[in-house]
Amino acid sequence: VKDGAVVTYHLYAQPKYNVPPVEGKQLSAAIADLHAAHMSYTKKSVNNSAPAGQVVQQSPAPYTPEPANFKVTLEVSTGKLKLPDVKGMSYDDAQTKLNSAGFNSVVRGDSVPTTDKSKDGKVKDENPSPGIAYDPNQKVTLTVYAYQAPPSTNCPSSPPAGSSSSTSPPAASSSSPSGGPSC
Repeated sequence: VKDGAVVTYHLYAQPKYNVPPVEGKQLSAAIADLHAAHMSYTKKSVNNSAPAGQVVQQSPAPYTPEPANFKVTLEVSTGKLKLPDVKGMSYDDAQTKLNSAGFNSVVRGDSVPTTDKSKDGKVKDENPSPGIAYDPNQKVTLTVYAYQAPPSTNCPSSPPAGSSSSTSPPAASSSSPSGGPSC
């Protein structure tokens, strides 16, 4: 190149496209929008109360400029929620926790008797099993402990020591037909 000659530079800039807003759309519509914007996607399934197949989050954010064929991450709802474990909680606290988690069909099942006052009104079991994702409309049945006083023995007290009303030896201990002590 000669001194004083005009040199023209041509810079190539890769075209950028704005990431389209796809949150709230069904996956098929979101994919169509991404392809129209010259982008691809990666799907990540997430437990969420949104209808199954709905995009609940995208990354990067809408309108971010990205090159062609850029992969947008789409979090897509399974339409299911993880059922929390509420065993050991009071029925009211368990129902509140389940409602907060998105499960609104909570019913009290059969009560299970207990002689332990500390368990009275507490959840013994839940059906279906906790820790698994279910449809939020799934009915959840809670089995609750109900306190029942232990059976009374009602045996008369033995005569005071040293005062014997009979010279016969004491009877051998046995059980009554009801399973309690014999008096």
